Amino acid sequence: MHIFIDTNIFFNNWYLRSAHFQIFSNYIKNTDARILLPKVICEEVENKYRTELKNVREEVQKAVRSANNFCFESFKIDIDQFPNDEYKFFEIANNVLNNVDLIGYENVDQRKIFSNALNAKKPFREKEKGYRDTLIWLSLLDYINNNIIEDEIVIITNNSKDFFESKNNEFYLHQDLIEDIKNYDIKNNFTVRNSLKAFIESNVKESLHSFQHDDIQEVEERFGEIFEEFLETHSRNYMNDLSLKEFSEIFEEAGYSTEILKLVKEYYFEIFEGLEDPEVISCNRIEEGRLYIEYLYNLRICTIQLRFSLADYYENQGQLEKEFFNPEFLDDEVILFAFPRCYYSSNFIFDIDNEAVEEFSIDSVFMKQ
Repeated sequence: MHIFIDTNIFFNNWYLRSAHFQIFSNYIKNTDARILLPKVICEEVENKYRTELKNVREEVQKAVRSANNFCFESFKIDIDQFPNDEYKFFEIANNVLNNVDLIGYENVDQRKIFSNALNAKKPFREKEKGYRDTLIWLSLLDYINNNIIEDEIVIITNNSKDFFESKNNEFYLHQDLIEDIKNYDIKNNFTVRNSLKAFIESNVKESLHSFQHDDIQEVEERFGEIFEEFLETHSRNYMNDLSLKEFSEIFEEAGYSTEILKLVKEYYFEIFEGLEDPEVISCNRIEEGRLYIEYLYNLRICTIQLRFSLADYYENQGQLEKEFFNPEFLDDEVILFAFPRCYYSSNFIFDIDNEAVEEFSIDSVFMKQ
């Protein structure tokens, strides 16, 4: 999806900090959508910003003069609090939205603009008003055509006089604009929304895009408990599903005797205390609403029951009781216990909408005695 936003949507949102822009920004960063921003709009927003800032300064100064009529001492407001830095709208938009393509207007065919003006074709109106909007519109069509953009084009504008018509609360491009699209042989589907709010209501699932999906800290804060509950259960299952050979290899790496481990007939793994030091080390969107997460954690205290034959126990009692604890005697077997700390490196897919962990995999396990 490529999204064009008209100047009127940015007015009085000079730094794109409104609630709607925050949701919209998350949506853009969480998806493959891109913003199409004509250079004309950047220049117009900058001009409106300077004009509005000048007006506000003058109003404040006038208010200060009026306030002094009511004060015995001089009433002051520090005018220097107003910003003095150069306002560069493209830098602001690209910083907030990231995926922004700047569209120049230098190569727009002025003969086409002149023809539209003579014939009062939209966005031109009577008395040849509408040059700016026509320049924006034709520069947009040039860009779509020259860059072979094939996906949906969404136009967000509340300029109903020049860009769209409404019918039964639905909005459609004006017929003159549709003719321009045909003349450029552009096949894209065009959708019109008359406000940022309308776009969000139609396209954005707020529960899905109320945060940036690559923000590791935000992901941990929102879903950490879900991760931990899932991983505790599935770590237990993973360990108990290992073959004796696989389990013994993990024990050997932790420093347990290889010869003693060959005597183990059966084992059972249980978690005595839950996850500790969980950490999302990477978080990447693989498609909308689904994240690939790499996750480190450890299990502070695990209980591992190891079964030995009674004969093997008595034959190796000294070594066994040196490495394991709390023997429990059965008819012809002995159960011994180990209480290691286990460290895991794992990865999984997380479905944000359903808050579900999928395709869980443990990359490595390391034990400490």
